[in-house]
Amino acid sequence: MFVAIILLCTFLMGFSWIKEKNIYNPLFLFSGLWTLVVIGSKLQLYDLFKPNDYVFLIYSLGIASFGIGCLLVSGLKVGTLIKPDNQISQYMINDRVYYLFTIITCIIVWSAAAPTIKLLMEGANFYEIRYIMIGQIQESQNNLLLSYFALPFTHVMMHISVIYMLVHKNKKYLFITLFTILGVVLTNGARLFLLYYLIDVAITKIILKTLYEDNKKNKKKKDSNIYVTLITLFIVIGMVYITLLRKSDIFRTIYMYTVGTVPHMSQRIEQFNVIGQHTYGLTSLQGVFRPVFSVLERLGVNSSLFQLSDIYIEQWQSIAFIAPEVTYNFCVSLFMYFYADFGLFGVFIGSILFGLISSFAYKALKRNFSIRSLAIYLIFVQAILLSMIRFQFSDLSYALAFIYLFIVMRKKSNLDEEIK
Repeated sequence: MFVAIILLCTFLMGFSWIKEKNIYNPLFLFSGLWTLVVIGSKLQLYDLFKPNDYVFLIYSLGIASFGIGCLLVSGLKVGTLIKPDNQISQYMINDRVYYLFTIITCIIVWSAAAPTIKLLMEGANFYEIRYIMIGQIQESQNNLLLSYFALPFTHVMMHISVIYMLVHKNKKYLFITLFTILGVVLTNGARLFLLYYLIDVAITKIILKTLYEDNKKNKKKKDSNIYVTLITLFIVIGMVYITLLRKSDIFRTIYMYTVGTVPHMSQRIEQFNVIGQHTYGLTSLQGVFRPVFSVLERLGVNSSLFQLSDIYIEQWQSIAFIAPEVTYNFCVSLFMYFYADFGLFGVFIGSILFGLISSFAYKALKRNFSIRSLAIYLIFVQAILLSMIRFQFSDLSYALAFIYLFIVMRKKSNLDEEIK
């Protein structure tokens, strides 16, 4: 089964490269990631437990199905990616709304981070603080502000600041975004938002390099490269520092977060089969449906299936051993979410749909390169490159980011051109 998955991923990567002539298309990114995950799990470093073969069957089905979804869209004729000189400016940010939302987000995030800062100054361990703060945030009303506004809009800030910095050579959104991300990290000690930003920077640079292969030198480009280097260093140092504060081994942490999902999912599959009840889309799309069911719950209408999806996700958050001395939680891959929804059929349908939607976002970027199309595609790229962790649409802040992105963005009018 291991060899079959590697051959499948290699074929899909090769096909996508021949078809698209780039490495940032959804099929190449997805199959490339899962090649690393599967090979890494086969190495079984740090005495990693051996997963059962059923997990690899699920992976094979999911990867192939994602490929089918991408191939169904690949037949659409959209031409080549247009250089962004003219296209990128057809959408613009509503600065008045954007800065208002930014100020509110900073206040919420840093208010939530204040207790963490206090505990750190008192000499508390960052690993312990993370779980203390997660519990306090979940039990307080501040959770509503964080989950429904601040965290989703932080996603938007990341995408917009990267696009403006690298495409427009404009850093007006950069520093307030980094300041907000720092607050988010201090809120619960999680490193995901640093990784989100790193993905945005890397993929945007790759896309722009593909557009401008002539590599013309100019001062703005040099300035942009300097800022990219500084941001990358800031993020990497931040992730390393947080890892050290949590008293973790850096290289083992990277390996476990990339590969640990395989033995972890193997255990969770066995636990799931004890209950054996599916949730029919509510687990994988919990971030989309949560606002609706939260309102219904306040009205006295409860859904047993949605509550069951909560139980599954809370179960995956609990500690499990994936090696004799290594504990793990949270990361079960997107396939576990699809499996909880409808078993193998859920993996098949969910992966096809994810491949379809990701490819549509990619085609939209190629057809009409704009701030909006690039920001939307970056959101999907994050979901693809973090698919070994979870299905991102199960996260409320990720799902709501789409709404806030459309709120702060508007199409440029003739009046805007005249003013300019």
